[in-house]
Amino acid sequence: MKDETINLVRCPNEVEGKLCLSPLERIDNELKCSKCGTNYIIVEGIPILRELLCRFCNKPIVEGSKKCPHCEKSLPYPGPEYLSIYYEAHYGPYLNYTSRDDRFIPRALTEDFYQTISNLCIPYLNENSIALDIGCAFGRLSMELAKKAAFVIGIDYLLPFVSEALRIVCSEDIRTIRIRDIGSIAENFFEASLKGFGINNCDFIVGDAHDLPFDRNTFDFVLSSNLIDRVENPQKTIYESWRVLKKGGVMLITDPLNWGEIEKHPSNVDQWKCNLLDFFDRKKWKTLSEIDGIPLIFRHYSRHKSTLYNQAVIVEKIE
Repeated sequence: MKDETINLVRCPNEVEGKLCLSPLERIDNELKCSKCGTNYIIVEGIPILRELLCRFCNKPIVEGSKKCPHCEKSLPYPGPEYLSIYYEAHYGPYLNYTSRDDRFIPRALTEDFYQTISNLCIPYLNENSIALDIGCAFGRLSMELAKKAAFVIGIDYLLPFVSEALRIVCSEDIRTIRIRDIGSIAENFFEASLKGFGINNCDFIVGDAHDLPFDRNTFDFVLSSNLIDRVENPQKTIYESWRVLKKGGVMLITDPLNWGEIEKHPSNVDQWKCNLLDFFDRKKWKTLSEIDGIPLIFRHYSRHKSTLYNQAVIVEKIE
C-alpha cells in the first residue's frame, strides 16, 4: 500500500447518517480511524474499506465466505476459472500463450474498446492529475490512466479482482494462467503467462462505489466503466463521484446500460435509465462530450461471441 494512498483514503464508516471521512492511520496490518474508532484490515497490501454484506439477507459476512452464517444461503465468489476470463478480456494482447490450439485460441476482442476509452480520457489528464477508476476490476484502465496522470487509485468491491490488479499493474511478476473455454462442448483450457507492468504511480483498494472512502474534492478525474448497470443504487454512485471530484474536474462514464441481462439485478427498475446523461443533474454537471455505439465484444466460448454497444459520456463538475 503506497504512502500516496494512505494520504488520500478516508474512513467510509457511516456516523449519524453521514460518512465519517476522517483520515486513517496505518498501524501494522490495519488502518485505524481515531475519530469513530473503526479499523480496516489490510490484506496483501490492500486495504478493505467497505463492509461486506450478504446479497440475500443484507447481514455482514466475512470476505471469501461460501455460505452466509445468517441465512445459510450459498454465496457466489469468483474462483480461478471465473477470474481467468478477465485476464483474457483485459490483457489479451499481452498474454503469451504457452499451449495453444489455433482453432480455439482466444482473441483480444475487447482491446479496441479499451483503446477507445483510454483515448477519450487522455485529453483530460496531465502530469499533475490525481485520478480514480471506480469498478476497476483487473485494472486495465487504471494502468492506462497512470500513463498520463500523476497518481491513480483503482477501487473495486471484490478483493480477488483488486488483488489481481495490484499484481498485474504494479509488480513485474510473471504469472501463469489457465483460461477456461467456457461454454464449449469439451472442457478446453488455454495456458498463458502474463508479465506485470511494474507501474509505480498506481494503487488499488477494496471499497464500495456507494460510499467512496475519500474526502470531497479529492480527484481531478474519475472514470467509471461498465459499472452503473451493476450497482444497487446507480444514482448514489453518481453522487459519490461528484462528491470526490474537484470543481472543474472531469468524469468519464461508459456503460452498455444492459439492465435486463443481469439476473436478480440489485437496483430497482425505476432507477434504470436508457441514457447516461439522465443520471446527471444539469445544475451540477456540464456535458462535454457524448459518444454512442462503442462496441464491446464478449467471448462466451470459442465459437460464440456477442457484442454490446456502450454509450460514453464526459461531464465536468460545475458546482
